Amino acid sequence: PFYGQTAPAPVRCDTEPIDVGTASDAQLEQHFNGAMECLVRVWEPPVTGAGLVIVRPSVTIYGSKMTTKCGTSGVNAFYCAADQQVYYSNRLDDELPVVAQDRWAADVVIAHEFGHALQARTGILISAKALGQNSNDEQTDLLYSRRLETQADCFSGMYIRSVSQSLGIDQSDLSGIEDTYKAVGDDSVTGDSTILGNHGLARSRVYWGDAGLGSGNVGAC
Repeated sequence: PFYGQTAPAPVRCDTEPIDVGTASDAQLEQHFNGAMECLVRVWEPPVTGAGLVIVRPSVTIYGSKMTTKCGTSGVNAFYCAADQQVYYSNRLDDELPVVAQDRWAADVVIAHEFGHALQARTGILISAKALGQNSNDEQTDLLYSRRLETQADCFSGMYIRSVSQSLGIDQSDLSGIEDTYKAVGDDSVTGDSTILGNHGLARSRVYWGDAGLGSGNVGAC
């Protein structure tokens, strides 16, 4: 039912771009929790339209390591379905320089993690994981993982589309946003152009991010 819905646009959002390289943990937390308010504003209509219930995760800022109900993570941004929270490392700009270089990159990352929250609330996440694990085939499991990740890219692009007018995001910002998707491709991260990893190649991530940026129809993702 979720795929038959439409994300509203334009949607009001009052957050400002943030320099993640100089921001304090308190400033990061305030910014990202503000972004969560905007994300809920965009996604509540299609989620409730599908007869489901939206969640608003809180954002926890951490350093180089974080242990949650989902296990222990290094420097990263991630959504934990077990506690329905988003976690963001204050060192992510060191690991992913594009986050410090582009003014909207951090918001694209957080919108991607919210995409996983959407997948969790709509049954997509548990279904994809079950299909992958029950296949008893590593390549099939990786395929479903890549589909989850690139779909979250698409959802993040759709969010950016919805709030772009309110935030003053225009065509000149597109290359920076696409560079964010590109930077988190499995081939970009590993330097291996032939890798079949668990997140998707750079070109796939850009493709699906662009799909979201270009449509309000949830089914486009």
